[in-house]
Amino acid sequence: MLSPHAFGRFTCLITGLVLSFGVALHQGTARAAGPAAAPALAATSAAGAGVTGSALSASTTAEQNIMVPHEATYEMRLASVRGSAGIVGAGGTMRYTFSNSCDGWTVETRTDLTMLQTQGGPVQTSWDFLSWESKDGKTYRFRVRNLRNGQVIETYDGEAHMGDNGTGTAVFHLPDEDDQVFDLPKGTMFPTTHTIELIHSARKGGKFLASPIFDGSAVQGAFQVTAAFGAAKPAMPSLSPLKPADKISTLPAPASASPVAANSADTKTPVQQDVVAQAVDQALLGTPSWPMTLAFFNLDGPGDMPDFEVRISYHENGIADALLQDFGDFALRGTLVKLQALPKSDC
Repeated sequence: MLSPHAFGRFTCLITGLVLSFGVALHQGTARAAGPAAAPALAATSAAGAGVTGSALSASTTAEQNIMVPHEATYEMRLASVRGSAGIVGAGGTMRYTFSNSCDGWTVETRTDLTMLQTQGGPVQTSWDFLSWESKDGKTYRFRVRNLRNGQVIETYDGEAHMGDNGTGTAVFHLPDEDDQVFDLPKGTMFPTTHTIELIHSARKGGKFLASPIFDGSAVQGAFQVTAAFGAAKPAMPSLSPLKPADKISTLPAPASASPVAANSADTKTPVQQDVVAQAVDQALLGTPSWPMTLAFFNLDGPGDMPDFEVRISYHENGIADALLQDFGDFALRGTLVKLQALPKSDC
């Protein structure tokens, strides 16, 4: 079964577009399939990591300004199905807004997703996420609202702080419940700080980066995230989506007319593709990019398999043009269909 917070985790990755598709269908835990870095690897980082505390390293502080304020919309589709996932189709959109102020970054996402299952009717989910992160890497605030079939099933807010000794605390404020408090281990990073470190490490030729990350997308503490970097791609516009290693699902589409396609193959006509291209500010994609695979491990969980994996292509300016989240028995893909720059701060 799919964890209800794994989608949320992927939306935050777009914060870092360390993006999660926003909402969940069922309780449970999903494990990503395929080869992945073991937690033992998460204890160290290879060349280019350069992080020993919660704040940005000195070498990357100057790179904070590379993060371009922008608004992006991603079309979401079921990319593949393995085994008995019980899912035959998925579709929706995720709108992501990244703003850069003098003292921090604000991220807002709205994800609307419809999942079609082999049993029962379609499940419509909406996931709203808002966060603010200080540029010194020490303060983080967040708010989450989760709806299923139009009904609010979860809402909370909270904040996290990292101390001068490198450790921190996260506090969740839940309706009609006592606050929940989690200790954050030394070196924990917040999403945008983590994204900057990923890009910095990739630019320097690093192969791996491992660190604990906290994003507030689930009522729990930090995740251990191990990132592996691919070779740099030249500075040229690209809308090519990432595809999972396994064969794309060819499950038949539901009999009823639905905008949710079970087959993940791109069926856009040339005219439709041209419309998408016109909706994307190609100048924002005119920087080098790096494909990355990020494996998310629950610090309290057993075993050496990640809870899920995210494959993402980051441009030098912090914009992701392709992303895919692999839950093990199925994968979801996000394709960039709209992109525009937002005003920069006067700092």
